[in-house]
Amino acid sequence: MIVSLSGLPGPTLSPGATNLAVTRADHPKELGEAMSGAPMIGGVFLLARVTGSLAEWYERHLGWHFQYMAEDDTYYVEVYYREPGNPEQPRHLVYAIMPGDPGEAGRGHIVNYRVDDIEGVVASLQAEGTETSGITVGPDADGQGRFARLQDPEGHRIELWEHLGDR
Repeated sequence: MIVSLSGLPGPTLSPGATNLAVTRADHPKELGEAMSGAPMIGGVFLLARVTGSLAEWYERHLGWHFQYMAEDDTYYVEVYYREPGNPEQPRHLVYAIMPGDPGEAGRGHIVNYRVDDIEGVVASLQAEGTETSGITVGPDADGQGRFARLQDPEGHRIELWEHLGDR
């Protein structure tokens, strides 16, 4: 299922939705304006021992229709939107069910945050004493991206992502 919030291909989440405006309490700017950090969530990834069964559960109970990437055994949904300050640049969020051991309850997910300067964000986290993985390069939905992983103070798993074409 591809969902649109902005006139991009796909059904609309709510009638009349034209954009997605989110503000941060410490930075009351619309998304797309210059600010460091993570201006948007890039995706939510659930780890599953049997991806097809979990995708079928979400389809049966929540009505989600996933696309399937056989090479990765991954089921995913993309939500497309446009930023109010940059409407010509389409963006998207990914919700995916990926192969992996979810471990104990509450640990089988990763929230991916799209960042505009991964090196700056990682340096800031490390300066405050947060351990992060090294920055790696790998495929993303639009080509190549840079990634780093860490845990927030409550132990939630986080992945930082900067698309290489964003710089």
